Amino acid sequence: MDFGTARLVVTASPVCDLRKPEGDTMTRKSKPRFIRIVRKVSTYTDIDAVAASVVAALGKDSVYRARETHLGEPTAWVKSGVPDLDEILDRKCRGWPFGRIVEMFGGEQSCKTGIGYALLAEVQKLGGVAILFPSEGNYDQWLAERYGIDLDRLVIGDDETVEGIFSASTIAINRLPSNGMLAIMIDSIAGTSTKAELDEEELKQDRQAQLRAQFISKAMRKLNAKIARKKVLLFCVNQIREATDILYGEKTKPVGGKALKFHASVRIKITVLGKIKRTRKGKVYIGGFKLRLESVKNRLARPYQQAEIIVDFDRGLLPVKHKKKASKG
Repeated sequence: MDFGTARLVVTASPVCDLRKPEGDTMTRKSKPRFIRIVRKVSTYTDIDAVAASVVAALGKDSVYRARETHLGEPTAWVKSGVPDLDEILDRKCRGWPFGRIVEMFGGEQSCKTGIGYALLAEVQKLGGVAILFPSEGNYDQWLAERYGIDLDRLVIGDDETVEGIFSASTIAINRLPSNGMLAIMIDSIAGTSTKAELDEEELKQDRQAQLRAQFISKAMRKLNAKIARKKVLLFCVNQIREATDILYGEKTKPVGGKALKFHASVRIKITVLGKIKRTRKGKVYIGGFKLRLESVKNRLARPYQQAEIIVDFDRGLLPVKHKKKASKG
Protein backbone atom coordinates (compact mmCIF):
# COMPACT_ATOMS: atom_id res chain seq x y z
CA MET A 1 0.00 0.00 0.00
CA ASP A 2 1.41 3.37 -1.03
CA PHE A 3 0.68 6.10 1.47
CA GLY A 4 2.02 8.85 -0.82
CA THR A 5 4.53 11.52 -0.10
CA ALA A 6 4.65 13.22 3.26
CA ARG A 7 5.54 16.88 2.89
CA LEU A 8 7.25 18.59 5.78
CA VAL A 9 7.28 22.38 5.87
CA VAL A 10 9.92 23.89 8.11
CA THR A 11 9.54 27.54 8.95
CA ALA A 12 12.48 29.29 10.49
CA SER A 13 12.11 31.98 13.10
CA PRO A 14 11.56 35.45 11.69
CA VAL A 15 14.77 37.37 11.20
CA CYS A 16 14.56 41.04 11.98
CA ASP A 17 16.67 43.38 9.84
CA LEU A 18 17.25 46.50 11.91
CA ARG A 19 19.85 48.07 9.63
CA LYS A 20 19.17 51.69 8.77
CA PRO A 21 18.35 52.12 5.05
CA GLU A 22 20.56 54.49 3.10
CA GLY A 23 19.14 57.96 2.73
CA ASP A 24 16.35 57.31 5.16
CA THR A 25 15.81 58.08 8.80
CA MET A 26 14.68 55.45 11.25
CA THR A 27 11.57 56.66 13.03
CA ARG A 28 9.61 55.22 15.93
CA LYS A 29 6.68 54.34 13.67
CA SER A 30 8.75 52.54 11.06
CA LYS A 31 8.50 48.73 11.26
CA PRO A 32 11.46 46.39 10.79
CA ARG A 33 11.50 43.97 7.90
CA PHE A 34 11.01 40.26 8.53
CA ILE A 35 12.48 37.51 6.39
CA ARG A 36 10.45 34.26 6.23
CA ILE A 37 12.39 31.14 5.26
CA VAL A 38 10.39 28.12 4.04
CA ARG A 39 11.89 24.80 3.03
CA LYS A 40 10.04 21.78 1.64
CA VAL A 41 11.32 18.33 2.40
CA SER A 42 9.82 15.17 0.89
CA THR A 43 10.01 11.92 2.84
CA TYR A 44 8.81 8.42 1.98
CA THR A 45 7.77 5.80 4.55
CA ASP A 46 6.97 2.20 3.63
CA ILE A 47 4.72 1.10 6.50
CA ASP A 48 4.12 -2.32 4.96
CA ALA A 49 7.83 -3.06 4.94
CA VAL A 50 8.20 -2.04 8.59
CA ALA A 51 5.15 -4.11 9.63
CA ALA A 52 6.37 -7.12 7.62
CA SER A 53 9.76 -7.03 9.31
CA VAL A 54 8.16 -6.89 12.78
CA VAL A 55 5.78 -9.76 11.91
CA ALA A 56 8.68 -11.85 10.62
CA ALA A 57 10.58 -11.33 13.86
CA LEU A 58 7.79 -11.52 16.47
CA GLY A 59 4.92 -13.39 14.83
CA LYS A 60 1.67 -12.86 12.96
CA ASP A 61 -0.36 -11.10 15.69
CA SER A 62 2.44 -8.86 16.93
CA VAL A 63 1.39 -5.61 15.20
CA TYR A 64 -1.91 -4.19 13.99
CA ARG A 65 -3.10 -1.17 12.06
CA ALA A 66 -4.68 1.34 14.44
CA ARG A 67 -7.97 1.51 12.49
CA GLU A 68 -8.16 -2.23 11.92
CA THR A 69 -8.11 -3.38 15.55
CA HIS A 70 -9.81 -2.68 18.85
CA LEU A 71 -6.77 -3.64 20.89
CA GLY A 72 -6.73 -1.80 24.21
CA GLU A 73 -10.43 -0.97 24.19
CA PRO A 74 -12.89 -2.61 26.60
CA THR A 75 -14.17 -5.92 25.28
CA ALA A 76 -17.70 -5.54 26.72
CA TRP A 77 -19.83 -3.44 29.05
CA VAL A 78 -22.41 -4.22 31.71
CA LYS A 79 -24.99 -1.71 32.85
CA SER A 80 -25.03 -0.86 36.54
CA GLY A 81 -28.74 -0.03 36.62
CA VAL A 82 -28.11 3.60 37.58
CA PRO A 83 -27.64 6.05 34.66
CA ASP A 84 -25.62 8.49 36.76
CA LEU A 85 -23.15 5.74 37.68
CA ASP A 86 -22.90 4.57 34.06
CA GLU A 87 -22.04 8.12 33.04
CA ILE A 88 -19.01 8.42 35.30
CA LEU A 89 -17.79 4.93 34.32
CA ASP A 90 -17.81 5.37 30.54
CA ARG A 91 -18.03 8.37 28.22
CA LYS A 92 -20.88 6.70 26.32
CA CYS A 93 -22.73 5.65 29.49
CA ARG A 94 -22.24 1.92 28.82
CA GLY A 95 -21.52 0.90 32.42
CA TRP A 96 -18.83 -1.34 33.87
CA PRO A 97 -15.97 -2.02 31.41
CA PHE A 98 -14.77 -5.57 30.74
CA GLY A 99 -11.17 -6.17 29.82
CA ARG A 100 -10.14 -3.77 32.59
CA ILE A 101 -9.33 -3.67 36.31
CA VAL A 102 -11.62 -1.65 38.59
CA GLU A 103 -10.88 -0.63 42.17
CA MET A 104 -13.55 0.60 44.59
CA PHE A 105 -12.51 1.87 48.00
CA GLY A 106 -14.10 3.66 50.90
CA GLY A 107 -14.73 3.61 54.63
CA GLU A 108 -16.50 1.01 56.69
CA GLN A 109 -20.21 0.38 56.02
CA SER A 110 -20.12 2.21 52.69
CA CYS A 111 -21.85 -0.61 50.71
CA LYS A 112 -18.78 -1.60 48.72
CA THR A 113 -19.75 -5.27 48.93
CA GLY A 114 -23.33 -4.52 47.93
CA ILE A 115 -22.28 -2.68 44.77
CA GLY A 116 -20.02 -5.61 43.89
CA TYR A 117 -22.89 -8.09 44.42
CA ALA A 118 -25.10 -6.02 42.11
CA LEU A 119 -22.36 -6.18 39.45
CA LEU A 120 -22.07 -9.97 39.74
CA ALA A 121 -25.86 -10.28 39.42
CA GLU A 122 -25.87 -8.26 36.19
CA VAL A 123 -23.08 -10.43 34.76
CA GLN A 124 -25.07 -13.57 35.54
CA LYS A 125 -28.11 -12.15 33.74
CA LEU A 126 -25.98 -11.88 30.58
CA GLY A 127 -24.86 -15.50 30.87
CA GLY A 128 -21.43 -14.77 32.33
CA VAL A 129 -19.50 -16.47 35.11
CA ALA A 130 -19.19 -14.77 38.51
CA ILE A 131 -16.37 -15.64 40.93
CA LEU A 132 -16.21 -14.24 44.47
CA PHE A 133 -13.22 -14.28 46.82
CA PRO A 134 -14.50 -13.18 50.27
CA SER A 135 -11.11 -12.76 51.93
CA GLU A 136 -12.74 -10.97 54.87
CA GLY A 137 -15.04 -13.94 55.54
CA ASN A 138 -18.11 -11.72 55.18
CA TYR A 139 -20.06 -13.72 52.59
CA ASP A 140 -23.80 -13.80 53.30
CA GLN A 141 -26.19 -15.83 51.15
CA TRP A 142 -29.22 -13.79 52.20
CA LEU A 143 -27.52 -10.53 51.19
CA ALA A 144 -26.31 -12.01 47.90
CA GLU A 145 -29.83 -13.12 46.99
CA ARG A 146 -31.16 -9.69 47.92
CA TYR A 147 -28.95 -8.14 45.25
CA GLY A 148 -30.11 -10.66 42.64
CA ILE A 149 -27.25 -13.18 42.60
CA ASP A 150 -28.08 -16.71 41.43
CA LEU A 151 -26.44 -18.86 44.09
CA ASP A 152 -26.49 -21.96 41.86
CA ARG A 153 -24.20 -20.19 39.38
CA LEU A 154 -21.94 -18.35 41.85
CA VAL A 155 -18.39 -19.66 42.34
CA ILE A 156 -16.80 -18.87 45.72
CA GLY A 157 -13.07 -19.15 46.28
CA ASP A 158 -12.04 -20.27 49.76
CA ASP A 159 -8.57 -18.75 49.99
CA GLU A 160 -7.34 -15.88 52.13
CA THR A 161 -3.85 -15.35 50.72
CA VAL A 162 -2.96 -13.09 47.83
CA GLU A 163 -0.92 -15.92 46.31
CA GLY A 164 -3.90 -18.28 46.23
CA ILE A 165 -6.44 -15.69 45.06
CA PHE A 166 -4.41 -14.44 42.12
CA SER A 167 -3.27 -17.95 41.16
CA ALA A 168 -6.89 -19.12 41.02
CA SER A 169 -7.84 -16.01 39.03
CA THR A 170 -5.08 -16.73 36.51
CA ILE A 171 -6.33 -20.30 36.02
CA ALA A 172 -9.92 -19.13 35.53
CA ILE A 173 -8.88 -16.51 32.97
CA ASN A 174 -6.73 -18.97 31.01
CA ARG A 175 -9.56 -21.52 30.77
CA LEU A 176 -12.22 -18.98 29.79
CA PRO A 177 -13.51 -19.51 26.23
CA SER A 178 -12.95 -16.77 23.67
CA ASN A 179 -16.64 -15.79 23.70
CA GLY A 180 -17.09 -16.20 27.48
CA MET A 181 -17.66 -13.48 30.07
CA LEU A 182 -16.08 -13.53 33.52
CA ALA A 183 -16.30 -11.22 36.53
CA ILE A 184 -13.91 -11.73 39.45
CA MET A 185 -14.60 -9.91 42.71
CA ILE A 186 -12.00 -9.74 45.49
CA ASP A 187 -13.56 -8.61 48.77
CA SER A 188 -11.24 -7.22 49.86
CA ILE A 189 -7.58 -6.46 49.11
CA ALA A 190 -7.06 -5.23 52.67
CA GLY A 191 -8.45 -8.51 54.06
CA THR A 192 -5.91 -10.68 52.27
CA SER A 193 -2.76 -12.01 53.86
CA THR A 194 0.44 -13.67 52.66
CA LYS A 195 1.55 -17.27 53.11
CA ALA A 196 4.45 -16.11 55.25
CA GLU A 197 2.00 -14.37 57.58
CA LEU A 198 -0.20 -17.46 57.91
CA ASP A 199 2.83 -19.66 58.55
CA GLU A 200 3.42 -17.53 61.66
CA GLU A 201 6.80 -16.37 60.58
CA GLU A 202 8.24 -13.64 62.71
CA LEU A 203 7.89 -10.66 60.41
CA LYS A 204 7.63 -7.03 61.25
CA GLN A 205 4.44 -5.20 60.33
CA ASP A 206 6.19 -3.16 57.64
CA ARG A 207 7.66 -6.33 56.14
CA GLN A 208 4.22 -7.99 55.96
CA ALA A 209 2.75 -5.03 54.08
CA GLN A 210 5.78 -5.00 51.79
CA LEU A 211 5.40 -8.68 50.87
CA ARG A 212 1.73 -8.24 50.03
CA ALA A 213 2.40 -5.14 47.92
CA GLN A 214 5.22 -6.89 46.04
CA PHE A 215 3.09 -9.91 45.18
CA ILE A 216 0.15 -7.74 44.08
CA SER A 217 2.49 -5.79 41.80
CA LYS A 218 3.81 -9.02 40.30
CA ALA A 219 0.29 -10.42 39.82
CA MET A 220 -0.97 -7.24 38.17
CA ARG A 221 1.81 -7.34 35.60
CA LYS A 222 0.81 -10.88 34.65
CA LEU A 223 -2.97 -10.45 34.68
CA ASN A 224 -3.28 -7.05 33.03
CA ALA A 225 -2.47 -8.25 29.51
CA LYS A 226 -4.60 -11.40 29.84
CA ILE A 227 -7.60 -9.46 31.12
CA ALA A 228 -7.38 -6.93 28.27
CA ARG A 229 -7.70 -9.67 25.62
CA LYS A 230 -10.83 -11.33 27.04
CA LYS A 231 -14.20 -10.38 28.48
CA VAL A 232 -12.89 -10.32 32.04
CA LEU A 233 -13.52 -7.74 34.75
CA LEU A 234 -11.36 -7.80 37.88
CA PHE A 235 -13.33 -5.93 40.55
CA CYS A 236 -11.19 -5.18 43.61
CA VAL A 237 -12.81 -3.92 46.79
CA ASN A 238 -10.40 -2.08 49.04
CA GLN A 239 -10.40 -0.37 52.41
CA ILE A 240 -8.81 2.88 53.52
CA ARG A 241 -6.47 3.58 56.39
CA GLU A 242 -5.52 6.78 58.13
CA ALA A 243 -2.05 8.01 57.21
CA THR A 244 -0.30 9.46 60.24
CA ASP A 245 2.61 10.92 58.26
CA ILE A 246 0.47 13.33 56.19
CA LEU A 247 -0.05 16.86 57.49
CA TYR A 248 -1.94 18.41 54.56
CA GLY A 249 -4.36 17.07 51.98
CA GLU A 250 -6.03 13.67 51.99
CA LYS A 251 -5.22 11.85 55.22
CA THR A 252 -6.55 8.45 54.15
CA LYS A 253 -5.14 6.00 51.63
CA PRO A 254 -6.06 2.55 50.29
CA VAL A 255 -4.23 -0.62 51.28
CA GLY A 256 -2.04 -2.84 49.11
CA GLY A 257 0.63 -0.55 47.73
CA LYS A 258 0.61 1.50 44.56
CA ALA A 259 0.48 -1.26 41.93
CA LEU A 260 -3.32 -1.45 41.94
CA LYS A 261 -3.53 2.32 41.51
CA PHE A 262 -1.45 2.22 38.34
CA HIS A 263 -2.96 -0.91 36.76
CA ALA A 264 -6.62 -0.06 37.49
CA SER A 265 -8.39 1.70 34.64
CA VAL A 266 -11.18 2.96 36.90
CA ARG A 267 -10.91 3.86 40.58
CA ILE A 268 -14.10 4.74 42.46
CA LYS A 269 -14.12 6.41 45.87
CA ILE A 270 -17.25 6.00 48.00
CA THR A 271 -18.48 8.50 50.56
CA VAL A 272 -21.57 7.93 52.73
CA LEU A 273 -23.91 10.94 52.59
CA GLY A 274 -26.65 9.67 54.84
CA LYS A 275 -28.90 6.82 55.89
CA ILE A 276 -32.32 5.94 54.49
CA LYS A 277 -34.75 5.58 57.41
CA ARG A 278 -38.07 3.77 57.12
CA THR A 279 -40.88 2.90 59.50
CA ARG A 280 -42.43 -0.52 59.89
CA LYS A 281 -45.09 -1.32 62.51
CA GLY A 282 -44.22 1.84 64.38
CA LYS A 283 -40.47 1.08 64.50
CA VAL A 284 -37.78 3.04 62.68
CA TYR A 285 -35.10 1.04 60.89
CA ILE A 286 -32.29 1.69 58.37
CA GLY A 287 -33.35 0.62 54.87
CA GLY A 288 -30.28 1.75 52.91
CA PHE A 289 -27.60 4.35 52.37
CA LYS A 290 -27.21 7.39 50.18
CA LEU A 291 -23.74 7.40 48.63
CA ARG A 292 -21.55 9.69 46.57
CA LEU A 293 -19.31 7.92 44.07
CA GLU A 294 -16.34 9.80 42.61
CA SER A 295 -14.10 8.50 39.82
CA VAL A 296 -10.68 9.58 41.08
CA LYS A 297 -9.14 7.83 38.05
CA ASN A 298 -10.73 6.90 34.74
CA ARG A 299 -9.16 6.01 31.41
CA LEU A 300 -12.54 5.63 29.69
CA ALA A 301 -14.20 8.91 30.62
CA ARG A 302 -13.48 12.26 32.18
CA PRO A 303 -12.13 11.68 35.70
CA TYR A 304 -13.30 13.32 38.93
CA GLN A 305 -16.97 13.02 38.03
CA GLN A 306 -19.44 12.40 40.82
CA ALA A 307 -22.69 10.49 41.02
CA GLU A 308 -25.14 10.04 43.86
CA ILE A 309 -26.91 6.70 44.24
CA ILE A 310 -29.07 4.91 46.79
CA VAL A 311 -28.23 1.40 47.94
CA ASP A 312 -31.51 -0.14 49.09
CA PHE A 313 -31.20 -3.31 51.12
CA ASP A 314 -34.42 -4.64 49.56
CA ARG A 315 -34.29 -3.32 45.96
CA GLY A 316 -30.58 -2.95 45.18
CA LEU A 317 -29.06 0.09 43.46
CA LEU A 318 -31.42 3.00 42.79
CA PRO A 319 -30.93 6.46 41.29
CA VAL A 320 -31.38 9.56 43.40
CA LYS A 321 -34.52 11.51 42.59
CA HIS A 322 -33.59 15.17 42.54
CA LYS A 323 -36.31 17.59 43.54
CA LYS A 324 -37.23 20.08 40.88
CA LYS A 325 -36.90 23.71 41.87
CA ALA A 326 -40.09 25.70 41.64
CA SER A 327 -39.92 28.38 38.97
CA LYS A 328 -40.35 31.93 40.18
CA GLY A 329 -43.38 33.85 38.98
